[in-house]
Amino acid sequence: MDKIERWLLYAMVVTIPVNGLPKVYPIPDFMKNVPYFFLILLVVLAVVHYMHRREDFSNWSRGVKWYLALCILWPFLCTIIGAVQFPYWDEKANEFLRGNTMVRAIAYVYPAIMTNETLLHLKYGVSMLIGTVKSLLLPLLGIPFALYVMFHGKTKEYILDTVSRAAVLAASALCLYSLIEIPWLLTGNEFCAGLLKWINVHLYDIKTTHEWWPPLLWNGQLRSFTMEPSFFAIVSIFIVPFLWYRAFGLREKKIIGLLILFTYMIFMTKARTAQATYWGELIMLAILSAWGRYQDWIDSLVKVFAVTVITLGVYLSAPLAISYMGGRDDTADMSMATEFEKYFSEDVLSAASVSKRSNLARIGNTVAVFHVGVEHPVFGIGTGFGSPYIADHIPVFAQDDQEICHWVALLRDKGFLASPIPMFNMFGTMLMCYGICGLLLFLMPLLFIMKTVLTQAKKMLHQYGLVCVLVSLGGSIACLLSNYFFYTYPLVLGTTLLLFSQDNENKAGSR
Repeated sequence: MDKIERWLLYAMVVTIPVNGLPKVYPIPDFMKNVPYFFLILLVVLAVVHYMHRREDFSNWSRGVKWYLALCILWPFLCTIIGAVQFPYWDEKANEFLRGNTMVRAIAYVYPAIMTNETLLHLKYGVSMLIGTVKSLLLPLLGIPFALYVMFHGKTKEYILDTVSRAAVLAASALCLYSLIEIPWLLTGNEFCAGLLKWINVHLYDIKTTHEWWPPLLWNGQLRSFTMEPSFFAIVSIFIVPFLWYRAFGLREKKIIGLLILFTYMIFMTKARTAQATYWGELIMLAILSAWGRYQDWIDSLVKVFAVTVITLGVYLSAPLAISYMGGRDDTADMSMATEFEKYFSEDVLSAASVSKRSNLARIGNTVAVFHVGVEHPVFGIGTGFGSPYIADHIPVFAQDDQEICHWVALLRDKGFLASPIPMFNMFGTMLMCYGICGLLLFLMPLLFIMKTVLTQAKKMLHQYGLVCVLVSLGGSIACLLSNYFFYTYPLVLGTTLLLFSQDNENKAGSR
């Protein structure tokens, strides 16, 4: 059972980017979200494991039981209240619901559902309750629970080994794909482009959202087999600290090559999420290392920064070398210094600029989400009702932004169910959907970890592996500012909580 749980964990982590297989595959929809399918199997097995050996597990405290009960019941209550109070129903939404597969199936037995708007809205409300379980509760509670059962009675070293192996497998899969993608990005090789097109159409449907996303190929930016570069960024920010741990903590030389290639891929994304968060992780690693002073901390830190410098140098020099070999006339104006300045201004510092790239759309969206949350502070608006609220609360400074105008125009034209507006900030989303109480429930594990680190720093930071996990968690939290959470977040959150709760028998000098 332990082996099956471990391999399901590996499968879930490796397939995190594959969350929407093409509709042409004759398999149930829940299996097309591949990591979700493996998560269901993992949680079911964990429940069986827990019930079979319940006497081996300690009883949870009353506080933990109350917290878990609130985490489960509160989103349901908010969604029910939000469904009852929802003011934006229109004929476009009703028509979309009538075309729903489940509604058509119900209509064979009860045809009146097609003309009864109340029943249509009730069906959607029930679907949103199920959606709350699928997209929120199952990953946020199910993954930490599965880890709790899987690692019960195990040492910190075993936990770190298992999770870092999952990260290595995921990195290997992403690198394998990008061995084809990188030559295409650098040279435009048509053979590589053809291979990528063939692979991509088997991984996800093309141009299904807002008439362009995800594209068949993403020009100029690396995304591996994720749907967009920022998605690769979120996954890579979780993975790379575990590669540091295995390469320089466990001193596995074979991982160093993988780490160099994977770090190069992070730079190749040109995604500000990846660049800014990666540099933030380096700063966090340096601070926690100097604070904890684990064995050989300076040596490990220098090696991580050396890998960064080497890969950044390769990233900046590769276009220059290719341009020179291709005999381009503009190479005289290109140098490492200008490329470095361009990199920091466009890919790193631009993350703090309101007007650069898609920042204005994201900031306007986030302000609107928080505005809706402030207007509904107690119960929020529930799961699945946010888009029309956001469209009505776009701030004045962002109303003329091209991307926002496109979102709103599609919503008005097709309806909020057929073309919803994306939500980028996880903290704002929790406030908007579930009110202040929901946001506090989401933040409580993070506040507990922060308190533990501040009060027991020497105990918590004396191992390189623990420091790497905290860096991964910090990077994953930063990614929540610009996107909904991936499974990587509850995975590293659950790992951190478990490591903090384990007895550490080999304290000083352990790695």
